[in-house]
Amino acid sequence: MPISLTHDMINAGSCGFPSLPGIPQRSLNSIAAQPATALSRQLCFKIDTSDEAFWFPAVHQARNHPRLRHAPATPRTGLMSCVSPVFRAASVALALLGATSATAQPAPGAAPPTYVTLADLTLAAPVIVRATITRSQRINPSDAAGLAPGMARQLLTARVDGALTATAAVPPELVWLHDVPQPERGRAPDQRGQQVLAWLQPPDAEGKTVLMPGPSMQPWSAPLEATVRAIATQAVSGTVPIVTGVSNGFRVPGTVPGEAESQFFLTTKGGKPLTMVVLDRPGQRRQIQVASSDIIDESATSVAPETLLWYRLACALPGRLPASAGGSDPALAAAWASAIASLGPCTRP
Repeated sequence: MPISLTHDMINAGSCGFPSLPGIPQRSLNSIAAQPATALSRQLCFKIDTSDEAFWFPAVHQARNHPRLRHAPATPRTGLMSCVSPVFRAASVALALLGATSATAQPAPGAAPPTYVTLADLTLAAPVIVRATITRSQRINPSDAAGLAPGMARQLLTARVDGALTATAAVPPELVWLHDVPQPERGRAPDQRGQQVLAWLQPPDAEGKTVLMPGPSMQPWSAPLEATVRAIATQAVSGTVPIVTGVSNGFRVPGTVPGEAESQFFLTTKGGKPLTMVVLDRPGQRRQIQVASSDIIDESATSVAPETLLWYRLACALPGRLPASAGGSDPALAAAWASAIASLGPCTRP
């Protein structure tokens, strides 16, 4: 059956990458012919069959898909923030096989994951999807290796509604194991119909996958997805360096008592310059800013809580200034300790 190209559009930005204003929608052949550049890797694609869909995070992966190679070009132009053509093809059958390991999840009503937990999961997970549970099968405890006491193991089948991040094509249906608290009376709740956000290992061609360690399946909500999408987008953009420590610092007293400016030179993965500036003024709240150049000027940005910049500072910097970075100076060490306290703790469960 020939593969035809339609112009249905999926949700813009469904792959979780930065918006690309001014990028025109192109014909299939011209898009598929693009090199796998940093720009093309930010385009979102969905391969749609009569009843299934494959999600692609990159042009070069969609281009190599066998069902895409022979699709005819149908030109159409238009400006989209994230180009997302949908391609129609013949039906594809998927055989679903059981997964082999499970991750324990929190009890219903448990506190939602903190920003630190969400960032840990999002930065570690190769695949993040929004999905709807379509089947839930209880696994006999005798067949559930490593099942903790008081827990029940379920085999979940989920329809993929959208891929926030992915390293390769994501099948339209996924299967994973899921451990949940077992009620004292009755069976574990049936999760069919529940919309979830799931952090996963890359699935195989049949959709078998494994949840990431931690609370890696959460009830979906718009605020939760927005937070995860923001973390993933900032991480992909590379604008927030990965902080590894502090190398040096100095403190300059101001002209009035209690006024001072401290600067700490941070080390980062890749060697990108990053300076944390701490401003103390009498009667004002301490300001913490970060400059990403060798020159400290008005371009320094404030550190907002629950952002990727805050996470990479609060979770990587030591509570005490090392002696090698000026920690032997009491005033400088006190300024560092106050700055770290102002950032707030990087709390993990």
